[in-house]
Amino acid sequence: MRMKTGNGPRLMNENSIQRIERPELISEQTYENIRHLIINCQLQPGLPFVEADIARRLGISRSPLREAVRRLEEEGFIETVDGRRRVAPITAGKVLQLYELRCVLEKHAADKSEGLISRMELERVTSRFDYIAAQLDENNVQPFNDADFEFHQLFIGRCGNPLMIAQLSRLEMQLRRVMNFFGRRVGHTKLAFQEHLEIVETIRSPRPGALGKAVEHHILAVGRRVSEFVREKQDGGIGGDSE
Repeated sequence: MRMKTGNGPRLMNENSIQRIERPELISEQTYENIRHLIINCQLQPGLPFVEADIARRLGISRSPLREAVRRLEEEGFIETVDGRRRVAPITAGKVLQLYELRCVLEKHAADKSEGLISRMELERVTSRFDYIAAQLDENNVQPFNDADFEFHQLFIGRCGNPLMIAQLSRLEMQLRRVMNFFGRRVGHTKLAFQEHLEIVETIRSPRPGALGKAVEHHILAVGRRVSEFVREKQDGGIGGDSE
């Protein structure tokens, strides 16, 4: 299902992207620029990805654009259907798959980091919790959203596996796009914050395997809530496709 605005589909605001000037970095800059637009939903899910238009707006030739598109297709941000490229839709099924993969990786990261998180690191991340809780009482989810992924870095960053860290970073970009497009329910965010508090308690009072189990419970629960929320939005015609 195609997203529409008042005058039909809109690709982006031409003022929202910068023209690329340095030839030696042109392919990397093109990739980063387009990925930023997709993650922030300036290129909306399900809309056609017209290479000629993108190249014109970026002020580049088609060659570096093709390399950027290849990378973005590999990462799941762009897809080709019936010979035509489009920004990948966001569906409930895909969201659930992302969270299932995230759960496997983050649980393992949590298990590997058990006992390695310092009190100073923990206090640095949790120092904003009182403020986040107060804002959630006012139904303001933004402070939690701002701190969410940094909280997870407590154990991801201590897992000792650079490949796993890189894969989770790529997953984070996909999940940020979901959140940027659909937003979050206040009730769901309050539940996620409570689960963060439970994770903190397993770090402060460690028991073998407890951190991994708490992280697994949290991510699977968030995945169910977000995928159900996305499905409700899809039923209302939002998300760029249906399942």
